[in-house]
Amino acid sequence: MTGDTAPYRIVLRRSSAAAALWLASAGIAAAFPLIDPSNQGLVPAGTELAAPDLQDLRHQLQLANGLTPTEAGGWIVLPSLNLQEMFTDNVLQVNHPRRWDFVTYASPSLAVVGDTARVQFRMDYAPTLSLYARTGSENTLSHQLNATGLFTIVPDLFYIDTRALAGVQAANGGIGGLGGLGVAGAGPASIGNLTGTGPSGLGLTRQNQVQTSSFGISPYLLSRFGNYGSGKLGYSLNVSHYDTVSGFATAPFPTGGANGQTFLSNEEIAHYVSDDFLGRFQNAFDVDLLQGSGTTSGNIGNTNTTTTRNTISDQLSYAVTHAITIFVSAGYERIHYTGGSFQDINDGTWSIGGTFAPNPDSAITLSYGHQQGDTAFSADAHYALTARTFLSLSYSNTLGTQLENLRNQLNSGAVNGNGALVNAQTGGQLFAANNALGVQPGLFRFNTLNAGVTTTLDRDQFNLAFVWSTQTGVGGGTLNNGSTAAKTASLQWVRQLRPDLSFSAIVSYSVQTPINGTPGGNTHSIAASTALQYIFSDTLSGTVRYAFYDRNSPDPNLNLYQNLFLIGVSKQF
Repeated sequence: MTGDTAPYRIVLRRSSAAAALWLASAGIAAAFPLIDPSNQGLVPAGTELAAPDLQDLRHQLQLANGLTPTEAGGWIVLPSLNLQEMFTDNVLQVNHPRRWDFVTYASPSLAVVGDTARVQFRMDYAPTLSLYARTGSENTLSHQLNATGLFTIVPDLFYIDTRALAGVQAANGGIGGLGGLGVAGAGPASIGNLTGTGPSGLGLTRQNQVQTSSFGISPYLLSRFGNYGSGKLGYSLNVSHYDTVSGFATAPFPTGGANGQTFLSNEEIAHYVSDDFLGRFQNAFDVDLLQGSGTTSGNIGNTNTTTTRNTISDQLSYAVTHAITIFVSAGYERIHYTGGSFQDINDGTWSIGGTFAPNPDSAITLSYGHQQGDTAFSADAHYALTARTFLSLSYSNTLGTQLENLRNQLNSGAVNGNGALVNAQTGGQLFAANNALGVQPGLFRFNTLNAGVTTTLDRDQFNLAFVWSTQTGVGGGTLNNGSTAAKTASLQWVRQLRPDLSFSAIVSYSVQTPINGTPGGNTHSIAASTALQYIFSDTLSGTVRYAFYDRNSPDPNLNLYQNLFLIGVSKQF
């Protein structure tokens, strides 16, 4: 290597993060789990706080790092029991007649973090029992689960990635755009969670509940070929399911149901990326083959859909400076849907773009190209605006069913310290659009913009988030059910009033809009909540909370408002 190109060895060796960002922007292997041992540093961690602040916030509010293994690694297992008593003045969430009730929520939960030479594992699981004093028909047992695991079978060669998600979401879209997919369910962080229809679906009527789940396992091989590059060869099996809650208990694992949908996928990938021998240049070649089958049951009848996605792509990158990399890619794709949804795409793909990474805490990737049958921009960014303010942004244009979209997001996620699933590329929200939009079958084109700003001070944390998403029905078949768009903005504030007392508040506003000539008008909804959390001891905390929901819809039957008063306690063991 000459003296002129030697400094760029650093750029190219750090390019695993840039390559992973490229995978999402190019649309190749985006469905396969994003994080592996070659790019684990990709997950944005934000800027570290000063030691006293870090210790205080971790212990009292779990704002910054939450449940984290010690520097020496090992395992942490944190069982806990969360109990809440709620009064609501509109238990059935209807316009009229309004009915009050008392509800008891009991949630034994388990948070597990493992960090060893062979295992990196995070799990946050909380089944929730809801018991109604006057309306026993609403009693339910639901499940909240976020989990990711990376198991090293043979060091530097053979790995297995596992992922799991379960949550309750609203069938016709979350009030204020809020829902339970991806949020934390276990530990003291959840007792102060102000996400409205969060881990236990607080205040959400059973007739509007959908239990959603997704589970995947992905064995793969990684190998280096000296200075010539590295390769990845893998297989992924995933099953995703959602179903309305029709009985007392919902299944955390995919099962059939009266109004259920299931998507089963098999995927094979091959990836090669060059190393230093090309100097400032880097070449990446990808093959991704996916076979999927979907089933839909309910009042539309039983419908089967098959999916085939075959993509091949080659990308050439050039390190202009240590901070700037530009790239161009070209390839071919065949996307074919049959059955309840029909679509056939058989064309070339291309993209141009670049990555700007001015420091270890910041990276911005922008691209423009033609993938999945459409030409569009894409973006992924995480940027440290200041030492305590972090910006995340993503924009994507994808094609698939809602369950395929859910699967792909799970594969691009990471469980953070508080137990929530976040975007591994940006650190931002992962399932905000899923929670805001109603559940429906069919093939859609999803355009999603997700932006957020988080500021962490000595005793405060502020989170401002905005999500704009459209799902446009495409193709033919019996499952083409029209198009909708949702815009959601939320602001959350957490304040440590004193070492044992904290205050939390959130307000979220959402607009659902029919598009493409679909009849009807806009639906506006707002959710607001405020809470006080008191820490009695290192293992015992209590919460008092008030929440208000309001929805204004063109359908008078969907108009509602609801007041909720809650008192709760969380005990760690």
